[in-house]
Amino acid sequence: MIREQVIVKQIERQIARLSRQQQLEIVARITQQLTAKSNRRANGGKRGKYATDVEKIKQEQAWWMRQSEKQRLKYAGAYVAVHNQTLIDYDDELAILSRRIRAKYGKTAVLMMPAEGPREIRLYSTRMIRNEDSI
Repeated sequence: MIREQVIVKQIERQIARLSRQQQLEIVARITQQLTAKSNRRANGGKRGKYATDVEKIKQEQAWWMRQSEKQRLKYAGAYVAVHNQTLIDYDDELAILSRRIRAKYGKTAVLMMPAEGPREIRLYSTRMIRNEDSI
């Protein structure tokens, strides 16, 4: 709040020498810009797009996992690309598949995953625990 007050004081000093009409025009422009910025925030901006993309990917994955096991096993060992609940491409190499999808769809959210489904990843700690008696 203090920051805003300082900014307002600076603006008041700067526009004091202008005519009343010019002051009103500047205030109107500032208000318009702040309203536009507020609307972008309310509509989500980049965060809203990200959330929408995440939701789309979740739906695509759910659709793929609902396909019969027989259908998914046709692509065993490969990676699949799903867009709008349609299998659009597949490849044994994720990097190659990704390049083709990005070339065709740009930044559009497209699910790319192993055909069998999400893989389990296990991480093991390499930290060594010493016994206090052995020191």
